[in-house]
Amino acid sequence: MKDRLLFLVLTLIYMLTLFHFLGCKSTPYNPDTDPDVLDWYIEDNDTIIYKKQDSIRDARERWEYHRSLAHDSLWE
Repeated sequence: MKDRLLFLVLTLIYMLTLFHFLGCKSTPYNPDTDPDVLDWYIEDNDTIIYKKQDSIRDARERWEYHRSLAHDSLWE
């Protein structure tokens, strides 16, 4: 009886540990489901991700470039 109870307890502990580690799988990152990702591609084994923040920064740099051309003395 004592051996059977010990076997049941150890089996229960083993099963709980096994189910815990099987349930803790991390989900891989998928840029297709990320709402902040505008575009992504793979180049030379690197994943290049273009996000909304990058778009905002690029738009600001374009605006500053056009503004600099408008105020440049070479163009006047």
